[in-house]
Amino acid sequence: MATAPLTPHDIAISTPLRGLRALQTLLTKAAAHPSASTLPFAKLQGCDDMMPFAFHVQSCAALARGAPDRLVPATQPAETEEAGVGMDEENVSLERLGALVDGVVGLLEGVGEQDLGEGVEGRRVVLRFGERVFVWGGKGYLLGYGLPNFMFHLCMAYSILRSVGVEVGKMDYVAPFMEGMTVQE
Repeated sequence: MATAPLTPHDIAISTPLRGLRALQTLLTKAAAHPSASTLPFAKLQGCDDMMPFAFHVQSCAALARGAPDRLVPATQPAETEEAGVGMDEENVSLERLGALVDGVVGLLEGVGEQDLGEGVEGRRVVLRFGERVFVWGGKGYLLGYGLPNFMFHLCMAYSILRSVGVEVGKMDYVAPFMEGMTVQE
């Protein structure tokens, strides 16, 4: 049985979409935790020198948006300031974080193979972080920045929830990535 080749859509859209679905599960389980109403999600950290849980969730959303924002020809700006993570600490709640993730899921579900167009791999992506400017081709941006950072922040969100006793396990994290798998006996 022949399989379809790996496409830019698989990397830029489908993979972050699966990660966001895992994040939706994590947020649902966090909301069901007996201490959910008293856990300070805006400040909840795994270690003292680590960014808080809410930052990691917001970063996942921003990074997942990065591919369509930067690689879909109709919406690609010439240069992009990396999106700030936006929610101030007083307004962070699991509900707001969930709505943010749900919104990005909806956005990614609306991006089709044809929307990326031809030549994604070589499309120029420029990010500015203050005075620093980073320039990639589309392939370098996706494989060297977008996906590794997305997966890092997803893993950190998972780890922080585990560290405070939210009952999440490996399958909550990996199950959405296993979509389409068959088991042969």
